[in-house]
Amino acid sequence: MSTKHAISFVLIISFLLINGLSILYLTEQTAAAGREIYVDDSFSYPRDGTAEHPYLTITEAINLANEGDTIYVFGGTYNESLTINKRISLIGGIDDGPSVISRGAEMKYLVDITADFVTLENFVIKDPGRFITSQYGALVHVSSNNVVLQKNNISKCDLWGIYLDSSDDNTISGNLINNTKGVFVSSSNNNVFSSNNISNSSDAGINLRSSKRNILYQNHFKTSTFGLYARDCSNTNITQNTFTKNDFHGMYVTGDRTDIIQANNFTNNSVSGITLDSYNCTIADNIFNRGQIGLSLQKTGCEVRNNSFQNISSTGISAISGSKNNIIYLNHFIKNNLNAREQGGNHWDNGTKGNYWDNYNYVDRNLDGIGDHPFAI
Repeated sequence: MSTKHAISFVLIISFLLINGLSILYLTEQTAAAGREIYVDDSFSYPRDGTAEHPYLTITEAINLANEGDTIYVFGGTYNESLTINKRISLIGGIDDGPSVISRGAEMKYLVDITADFVTLENFVIKDPGRFITSQYGALVHVSSNNVVLQKNNISKCDLWGIYLDSSDDNTISGNLINNTKGVFVSSSNNNVFSSNNISNSSDAGINLRSSKRNILYQNHFKTSTFGLYARDCSNTNITQNTFTKNDFHGMYVTGDRTDIIQANNFTNNSVSGITLDSYNCTIADNIFNRGQIGLSLQKTGCEVRNNSFQNISSTGISAISGSKNNIIYLNHFIKNNLNAREQGGNHWDNGTKGNYWDNYNYVDRNLDGIGDHPFAI
């Protein structure tokens, strides 16, 4: 074979190999993307899961789905409880109004997610008949990982709206959770809760237990018993949330360590904005407005800086007898009944800068922005 023909032969073989691999890759990608399956509660026969002939129930679609499939659900009322045990996506409300999941029979969970990498989006999930009766029953129960719950309306249940049960790396975003016990998070790590509106919870908007490295960002907690309750957690990041008109505490944190509580807004929570019975936390850049107590400090080693306390009916910061070695500086105290109460052993400056007190009556002779006489607490 001549050199020219040999080169041509090699080029042809290379071309065929490259194209064969490309076709194989595209085939694998298509398979990985999965099928589209449709459900409509008002359709009769024939049913094959296509948009033209959708299945009648979500359960039927789940049973016939493969890993990676997406199930689209038309508007309607689906009287069924779901077990999602495959890596699939369920998307509701694609046409004809909301997709409502509700079942008029006794159960523990209305939606039970046991598979990893599940998405549940844009459903109305409710139990108006109060058929969920188990102590740890929930409208949505998750015992797997990497689940996305987003844009759902989860409401009307005497027990938990969402229950994360030893469940990690989930995203809970953009949900409306109303008139439930709240969201229960037990032994669950690395979850993100963002842009949820949680109200009228009989327990806490979010109840965190024995969990690590969870992020709460831009959520709204209002008119619940507690906005947030956290016990025995660590490295929780609580940023840019609002806590409004909760019956007891906007946030009650006990036994936690190294939490960051930053840039939140606490308004008119009855007992306190934050009660902090925890260690080595950072409380920074928050606004506390109205309510009985802004911040109640009960343990040690926390940094409290650059917060605003205003219009508090009792005390801006109350540091009780068990609190010590907390560093409190660059905070603003304005129009409170009592700006601060010190009953422990805390530091009300960082060594160079203290706090702004609206009732400070001494002068700053050298104009360095620091009063020449200590403020008595």
